[in-house]
Amino acid sequence: MTMDKFGSIYFVLITLYSISFTGKLNWKQYEGHTSNSLTCDNNGNVYYIEDREVTAYALKTINGKTGSHLWEIYFKEEYTCSTPSSPALSDGIMYLSSQGKFIYKIKGK
Repeated sequence: MTMDKFGSIYFVLITLYSISFTGKLNWKQYEGHTSNSLTCDNNGNVYYIEDREVTAYALKTINGKTGSHLWEIYFKEEYTCSTPSSPALSDGIMYLSSQGKFIYKIKGK
């Protein structure tokens, strides 16, 4: 679960939900096998990990206002993103740890 600066709450139970601070459903969409680790940036974009299979995971981003997909990055390392922690954001850089031996640094444009 995560919350943006506008008070919208995002959570996932196979379906990703966006609820306003007043409790109104903003949008929902089926996302499949999604980790419960969500992160939100200052622009209201929501980042999450999708477990695709044992040896492949995806980091995905959704526009928090509309629910539309923005981008995704696929990882092929075994257990790359299978982690209970959320991606960390700092100064336009995302840090993502693996259960293996890597920490990924992803820099935006």
